[in-house]
Amino acid sequence: MDWLGELKDEISDSIHNALADIVEKALSSGQELLKTGMNNNMDSDTGIFANFLTKHPSEFDATLTGASPPGTLWESMRTLCVDAVVPIAGMIMAVILLYELLQMVADHNNFKDPDLSIIARWSIKVLCGCLVVSKMFDMASAFLAFGSWATNKAIGSVFGLGGDYLSSVAEFHIDATDMTVAELLLDIILSGFLLIIIGAMLVIVIIVLASRMIEVFMYLTASPLPVATMMNRDWGEIGKNWIRNMVALGFQSFFIVIALSIFQTIFTAVLASVAATPAEPAAPAVPPVPGAPPAPAATPNLTLNLILLMGYALALCFTILKSGQISKSIFNAH
Repeated sequence: MDWLGELKDEISDSIHNALADIVEKALSSGQELLKTGMNNNMDSDTGIFANFLTKHPSEFDATLTGASPPGTLWESMRTLCVDAVVPIAGMIMAVILLYELLQMVADHNNFKDPDLSIIARWSIKVLCGCLVVSKMFDMASAFLAFGSWATNKAIGSVFGLGGDYLSSVAEFHIDATDMTVAELLLDIILSGFLLIIIGAMLVIVIIVLASRMIEVFMYLTASPLPVATMMNRDWGEIGKNWIRNMVALGFQSFFIVIALSIFQTIFTAVLASVAATPAEPAAPAVPPVPGAPPAPAATPNLTLNLILLMGYALALCFTILKSGQISKSIFNAH
């Protein structure tokens, strides 16, 4: 009968080890997916982060082959702005400035009390308005330059020059000695969900960054229109709100980097707890009582850590989705 007990123990140990290996491989796959997705994008000149997060839109090297003449997306949008949007903005500005002139004349009693400085001030406003509207595409890019500079500084400070993400996590080793089969099956399900959430998180990051770049080009291309309204105090709030939105778009990438850095700190701590091999118990400060059983070594709760990892990954997904709203609220844009 002893050999039946030994065989039962061997089968039980084999099942435990097999289930633990599945959990270890799932966690390692999730870690490698996250590291590969983040590190390749940070290091490569053609990655998602390199093109959509750290670069100024003028450095975006996508080429429109159907454009006439063919050129980069930046050059094509600039040509579209100058050829199509600037004339419309000029007409809007002309209407606003004529309205402004009529207001000036009416305020001075219909020229019964003439003041030639009115014409001089109005002429200067017309000249400045024409210069600003005609060159607004290039001037608007300066608002994005501040955000790009701050983002690059943040990435260098948080992730280092190489942009390594989750590089300090050790190799996983799970001790399933005291775990039941039901607990291991639950951990397999949780680790599978965690792997799916990490993949979805990378997809969400790509969607947010790509949609932000599209929104940036839309704001840049239409930049002369809201600026043309700034020539009048009654309509000027349109242009001021556009400026606040441009600054918010420029700094949205900065807030995404902050979210990723906080996530890396918390996620690494939990992964290190999961990956740690239970160590020998430290020597107690108080001498043990003779004859008392030794205190058990503290081991990490794998199920709880997996739930924490899933929660942190979902929290990062929602934070990145709200990064645009957060940036706009900080700069009071709407």
